[in-house]
Amino acid sequence: MSKHNFGTMDPDKQRRIASKGGKTAQRMGRAHKYTSKSGSEAGKRGGAALVSAHGTEHMARIGRLGAEARLRNQAARRAARFEGEEVVGTLELAEE
Repeated sequence: MSKHNFGTMDPDKQRRIASKGGKTAQRMGRAHKYTSKSGSEAGKRGGAALVSAHGTEHMARIGRLGAEARLRNQAARRAARFEGEEVVGTLELAEE
């Protein structure tokens, strides 16, 4: 493996190189300037694409699974606090 790969460089050197690239892109007008409005619009387009590709039933199912997992995790944290334990990251998805 070559010792000149970006990934094998010192993290400080990586940051310096990446910073130069970003500054050059901005100077040349090629850097994308994100705003909260453009981000919101992109999210809406992505959501609409998912619904059209998978349907509303699929999206509703995903939402239900997330809500169920959240409730289970909250219950596990409450039980652990009651027993004096600490619970971190207990995400489990329901089986079909």
